[in-house]
Amino acid sequence: MWDLSGPVEYATLFTDTSRRTCAANEEFKDCGSACEPSCRNPRPRICSLECVVGCQCKSGFFRDDNNVCVRECDNG
Repeated sequence: MWDLSGPVEYATLFTDTSRRTCAANEEFKDCGSACEPSCRNPRPRICSLECVVGCQCKSGFFRDDNNVCVRECDNG
């Protein structure tokens, strides 16, 4: 039987805490954006309100085609 008498932290229930170590220029988010800025789409305009758990690029960084968070994109 579930005890629902107190607050429930959903992120705690569904987060794999063993994966909280992120690469350079990334940070772990319990409820990050489903539309992370990337070199291909630096300013996503339309995005769902879905929470994404995991590592995302820090503010001011973009995910490049090699899945690395970079401050400046090489569009040349």
